[in-house]
Amino acid sequence: MYLVNPFCWCYTVGDMPTPLTPISPELRRVLELVNTLDFDPPADRLGTLSEARAWLAQSGLPGAIASESERERLVALRQAVRPLLEANAGHGDPVQAWAGLEPFAASTPLYVRPGVDPSLSPAGSGLPATIATVLATVYDAARAGTWKRLKLCRESTCAWAFYDESKNGSGTWCSMRVCGNRNKARRRRERSRPTS
Repeated sequence: MYLVNPFCWCYTVGDMPTPLTPISPELRRVLELVNTLDFDPPADRLGTLSEARAWLAQSGLPGAIASESERERLVALRQAVRPLLEANAGHGDPVQAWAGLEPFAASTPLYVRPGVDPSLSPAGSGLPATIATVLATVYDAARAGTWKRLKLCRESTCAWAFYDESKNGSGTWCSMRVCGNRNKARRRRERSRPTS
C-alpha cells in the first residue's frame, strides 16, 4: 500500500480539451455534495448533525459522521470544492482553489490501486473514507479530463453545481431554460432602460 498526496499538482492535469464523456456516478456524488447547499430558496442539507448523517447515509459515499466536529469537516470539504467549480466556470484563481483541498489531502489516507489502469482508492473508515473518496474522484476526473466540466452556475441567484454537457465545454448556466433565460431577460431590461 502506498499513501499518496496527488493534489499538489492536480490543477495542471486535464487542461486539454476532451470529447464529452457522460458524468460518472462517482462524479455525480461530488456534485450532490456541493449541491447540499442551495441558495434559492436557502437550504443546507448538512445544516445539522442529524441532517448530515441522513444525507451521507443516502449519498452512496462510504463513511459516517460521528460528531458535530465531523459534520463541520464535511461542510468544510464542500466549501473547499465550491471554488474549484467556480474556477472551472472561469471565475476565481484555479491555483488558489486547488490549494483549498490541501488540508484534506494532507491528512487523508489514499492508496494506489495497481492494475492496467491504476486508480486512487480511499483507505480508512468513517468520515476519512468519505473525504478520501471525494478526493480520489476529483483526481480521477482531472486525469480523465472531465473535471473541468463541473461548474457553478453563473446566475448569481442560483450558484447550483452542474455538469457542463455542451459539446465544447462552454456552458455557463445549470439550465438554459431557467437561469440562461433569466440572465438574458435581465440584460434585455438593462439595455432597454432609458439613459439619463
